[in-house]
Amino acid sequence: MAVDTETGIVRVERVVAVHDCGRPMNPKLIESQVQGGVLMGLSYALFEQRVLDRHTGRMVNANLEQYKLAGPSETPAIDVILLENYQGHSATDAYGIAEPANIATAPAIANAVCNAIGVRMRSLPMSPATVLAGLRDASTGGRPA
Repeated sequence: MAVDTETGIVRVERVVAVHDCGRPMNPKLIESQVQGGVLMGLSYALFEQRVLDRHTGRMVNANLEQYKLAGPSETPAIDVILLENYQGHSATDAYGIAEPANIATAPAIANAVCNAIGVRMRSLPMSPATVLAGLRDASTGGRPA
């Protein structure tokens, strides 16, 4: 994790994703699912910002020009570790992997940002402007500068 305190840019350099899915029936497919989930969580944490029209409730930035997602240059190294757990919950000991990587990634990034700069980010996305505002608020004790 790297946070540039002058520009507010957050760069996730590496993610380690450890998942317990019972008996991995198709480990490569599971790894791919987890990697995709991590990328979705990263996009949610740092880039995605849905803008709604207050009168109609319609999304006004429903295009890839204004609704940002992580691209190749923002993609970190993703290490997937699968834990094998045989508890006899089914005949095969397998259970689904679904979307856990999506859920845990954004809070993990927020915690890493807090660890890096000492400021708790309480809204997403953690855009450069949001990070700089958080740093500014922390330096002035929450008072306007």
